[in-house]
Amino acid sequence: MVNAKYLKLNPKDCLNMSFNQSLDLLKKIVDKKEIEKAFDISKNYPGFLEGQKDTTWSHNAKIMGINPRITKTFWGIVKYAMTFPEECVHIMPLWTPGIDGGFYAPLNFRLNKEFMDNELSASGYDTPEKQLKLVINVLHAMGKVVCFDALLHTERWSELVFLYPQYFEWVKLNKTKSRQYSGYELDFNSIYKEVQICIKTFLQLNGCADTSFLTEKQITELFTDGSDVLYLDKILFGNDDNLRLERRKSLINFVRSAGFETIPVTEHAPSRPVVFDKIVQDSQGSHSEFKVENMSGEAKIFGALTPFKLYRIDKDGYPLCDEPQEQVWSFISDIYADFQKEYNFDFMRADMAHNQQSHSHKKNEKIFCNQKEIWRFIKSRINEQKPYFAVLAEAFLNMDYYIDGYQDLQNKDFDIVLGDLNYLFLNHEYIYRLKTRNDNYYNYNFKICSTSFTNDSDRQENTIFYSSVMSCAIRYFTGLFCDSPSYCAIGYELKDFCKKEKEYFSSIYTNYQENAFKWGDNAELFVKISEIRSLYEKIAKEIKGARVFWLNSENDRHACWMYVDSKSKKPLYLFVINLDAGEFEQDITIRDFQNCVPRDKKYTFLPLLTLSQNKKKAPKTALKNNTVVLKGVETGEIRAYKIDTKSQISFLKNFKANKLKKQKRQILLIAPECAPYSKAGGMSDINRDFTEALKKKYPDFDLRIIIPIYNARNTVSLNGFEIEDLNIKADYSYGLNKSYANLYKVKFPDNEVETYAVYSPAFSLMKEPYEGSEYNYGKQYIAYSSCVLALLKILAKKENFKPEILHLTDWPVGFVTHLLNDSCHKDKFYKNMKTVMTIHNTGYQGKYDTFYAFLNLFEKDFIKETLSACNIQISENTIKNALQDYDDFRLNNKDLCTKLNDYLAERLDSNYFDIDFVTKERFNTLLYAIKNSDAWLTDSESFYKELITNASYASTLLFETLYRNRNKGAGVTCGICEKRYDPSNCEQVKFPYSLYEANECKKKNKAFVQDFFANDNQGSNPDRKFLVSDSDEKRIFGSLNKDPDSVMIYNTSRFDISQKGIDLFIKVIKPILLADEHVQFVICIKGISKNRKYDYINELLKNCESHKLFKGRVVVIDDFVPVYTYMAASDILVMPSYFEPCGMVQMQAMRYGCIPVVSNTGGLRDTVCEKTGFKTDIPLLDAKYPQEFLLSALKQALKVYREQPENWNKMVKNCMQNNVGWDNFKIDGICDFYKKLL
Repeated sequence: MVNAKYLKLNPKDCLNMSFNQSLDLLKKIVDKKEIEKAFDISKNYPGFLEGQKDTTWSHNAKIMGINPRITKTFWGIVKYAMTFPEECVHIMPLWTPGIDGGFYAPLNFRLNKEFMDNELSASGYDTPEKQLKLVINVLHAMGKVVCFDALLHTERWSELVFLYPQYFEWVKLNKTKSRQYSGYELDFNSIYKEVQICIKTFLQLNGCADTSFLTEKQITELFTDGSDVLYLDKILFGNDDNLRLERRKSLINFVRSAGFETIPVTEHAPSRPVVFDKIVQDSQGSHSEFKVENMSGEAKIFGALTPFKLYRIDKDGYPLCDEPQEQVWSFISDIYADFQKEYNFDFMRADMAHNQQSHSHKKNEKIFCNQKEIWRFIKSRINEQKPYFAVLAEAFLNMDYYIDGYQDLQNKDFDIVLGDLNYLFLNHEYIYRLKTRNDNYYNYNFKICSTSFTNDSDRQENTIFYSSVMSCAIRYFTGLFCDSPSYCAIGYELKDFCKKEKEYFSSIYTNYQENAFKWGDNAELFVKISEIRSLYEKIAKEIKGARVFWLNSENDRHACWMYVDSKSKKPLYLFVINLDAGEFEQDITIRDFQNCVPRDKKYTFLPLLTLSQNKKKAPKTALKNNTVVLKGVETGEIRAYKIDTKSQISFLKNFKANKLKKQKRQILLIAPECAPYSKAGGMSDINRDFTEALKKKYPDFDLRIIIPIYNARNTVSLNGFEIEDLNIKADYSYGLNKSYANLYKVKFPDNEVETYAVYSPAFSLMKEPYEGSEYNYGKQYIAYSSCVLALLKILAKKENFKPEILHLTDWPVGFVTHLLNDSCHKDKFYKNMKTVMTIHNTGYQGKYDTFYAFLNLFEKDFIKETLSACNIQISENTIKNALQDYDDFRLNNKDLCTKLNDYLAERLDSNYFDIDFVTKERFNTLLYAIKNSDAWLTDSESFYKELITNASYASTLLFETLYRNRNKGAGVTCGICEKRYDPSNCEQVKFPYSLYEANECKKKNKAFVQDFFANDNQGSNPDRKFLVSDSDEKRIFGSLNKDPDSVMIYNTSRFDISQKGIDLFIKVIKPILLADEHVQFVICIKGISKNRKYDYINELLKNCESHKLFKGRVVVIDDFVPVYTYMAASDILVMPSYFEPCGMVQMQAMRYGCIPVVSNTGGLRDTVCEKTGFKTDIPLLDAKYPQEFLLSALKQALKVYREQPENWNKMVKNCMQNNVGWDNFKIDGICDFYKKLL
């Protein structure tokens, strides 16, 4: 079944070709005579499956899904099909779409006119039917196998609902439309008869659509056996498309006004009965909403769809699975059998095949083997004429099915199952599933796909599974080269990871969209996909039918498998993938190789394909002592070997290159803070965690950290951590200032990354990072930056450490870029050092008077020269005062400051930087660092995009600078160190728990928090360590009642009105308390009580103590507190940030099953999705009334908690299982920058 011929073209280019151009290309892969044969649509071109006796061909089918809305026309399907080697083509639904142009909500079973190709029409193929027939013929001539989509539902108010009301489920509402009549008041199975009468009445009152006249007899004969449905269609709707739409709208309103409603589609059993809930007013008038009683945790409702009535319904609204509606089954099977026969399709996709409709009954027993399945019935109907006709099931096997998923799929007689590999991260679990997913093949008749990508799942929240070029390449590679079916879809080969606009996600194009689909432009991925396809083209015929053996290495994150010829037992090919992030390069040892092949042979492994980040070629290797050793396999690397039995290379030769120790690339992270040694915010956690992750994944990088020592007024210490004096001292100057420094090393670094700590009286007297006024700590970070550069020379000599890259973490160390470009540019030692600047927060940019920066940052000689040329009188005492206390100097010398700033800005513009980077009043440290660094990063992809597209997220000047330098910037969404936020850690959480104990233990932790804050004796509570610090400065306002039914809402942040949205959060507390009497708030904000100048803060703190609504329901803690037990106790975390460069707390909360409700911005947008939390509809910074958006998101979360407990518990589970760590390729973004600079 292999015909892998294709054209190695960019699909975007191919789709833009004219019909004639594409036809010329087609002739390169299909014989001219065969093309002429295919263009004769009076006959079906015979596919190469003709004559096959069964469906086993499908068990190794390689399938490419195509959305015709992306190819734009029927002929576009052919254009795209010429660009890939997969033999099977799945075309998404082609029926006339219903609401919003939805493919999966058809109005009828006519072909969609949307895809008509004008050039084909001009050539005589002037109907959708002709064009589709031509396309299928040509695809068959290309050697492709073609699939259509089959559905068991239509649009809720489709044309078919009115033409065949007896084939659908109806309910009838009472006169006030407040409830539906029960099955004990009327017969659910007879309501359609009343609907038929209603439709007849409509025709009597409104006449026929074709203006013909109906006699009483003709009206009476409608809907009787043998009545002409085509005639009914004509008089109900007419032939004109616009008229059909208007008539259908009128008919909908007429039938609904009489109280009749079709029921919605439900998914997953048990999901019955479906019961009317309410009428909701909308922009179209109104619509009815339904609910499911006896609803399972996985059950869903699709309000825009209505199902065919497959089974008789009992009085309670349950389907009777032993009473199928034979007329309906015959109707559906005839539609698909006729469609297959007319166009000669080879297989079909069963939409929503995981839906166990036959098990949505009220009986207590589960029927595990049910032969009365509609999909089995349809397939058997088509197999009567086409025994090779197969069925691809849309089923995932990762859900809590009512009956066993495997047994259900067997009952339905499916051949291929889509599976869920595309929803798994690339780790040991992925490899395990890859190996074992078809272990049941000998018990069941179907095989599960290696699915890399589907157009249905191409949504922004799923980009976490496609976070790098190599991750996409690995998924595609396993699909083509494993012995199983595979599924991929249009657009994957060019997928861009950084694109966020909705037009880049193909899932939305199952509906009409105003703008066309935007193809990605990922040239690197396209090259790797092309290399994989080229290999597949070469060896596909050889591996089809060969036997696969999965081989064992010493690591469960290595995937190794081998193809062996089924007859000769000769080994053919070896494939290897390394998913272990522990070390960047590893030797993979495969043992017991000869258990699979003859033992008396010598085997050499010749590399066919190597895909890795470094684009190296793998060396050949050989078998020795029944073992194969693959040298230097990188993390994320793919290798393919041809196994040669004719020659053998010697293992006795030791190459010098293998003996030589690789020179590690040296990088220094220069940081103002790093947890746990010093901490002011999330940046300290990022600095600790990403360096730890990078060291583990990329050991060939020698990454070290340097930080200042704080609070060293009497003794030199580092927050209780043991430090070693390296006896490295340096004198240094910064501007007109001088100082000295001593260098220490942390003996046992918390993250196992070598960490240096610097003491200098110029900055180590600060109690904590950023202490004092901006002008005070600005000078101290200039000193720190100068000090680090002075120490580098000594480090190179004494520690053999000369960094090639200086990674600067935010503006306090942005001064380094100036010092490198100015003070050090003459020194060869610093010449080739590169700088990477990470922007952690644009709220603080290091803005200073130019005179201040000039005195403290520039070279002493230049300062004196510049001031001597100035005609402004400045005494030495004036300069001394400015150096000692610039805040005081500014206050007492306003006119002089203005003159000096004007003069220096003018002077410095012409000599040092562009006019844009120094204003007349301000020297902007961050601005200068961005322009002069070699690369810059943000802590999330969305924040990077916000900075270069929206001036609201930075000052106008900074925005312009970022935009101009966007090509050397990027966003890398950060993670957290998951082991540090572990709900099972008894040292951190009062009642520790795992995923399976979360529900029970979260209640216990909630009760513990309530009990602690219900009493006044917190100081004597032996468990206070879980909730408060020992600080004498802590203050607690309010209390909590003991309320097991409460929803506990948590907020923690530093006090920052401009960024953290504290004002918004405080303002929504009262409306939530009023709306739900069982809600409690726990608020931990250091410094909040010192800011009573804000009315809403003062009012909150007063209310906590005395207001009836707040008392016992709100507690405010002014303290830096351990977050662990709070998150373990809380149900909801609120992060209402106006902007959020990264955000760590939301990821920490997920680890504890605390659902985040966040502003739709920056890192919050990137890390929270609909499966793990709630986001405001728009970023709060962009909202005119941000408080309303926050309140809406919070109310939505509370509604799910109260009304949908199964869904809430599923979200808790999703959060706790969500990968928020630095592994799984997240660290690659930063590493890629390092590699480019090196």
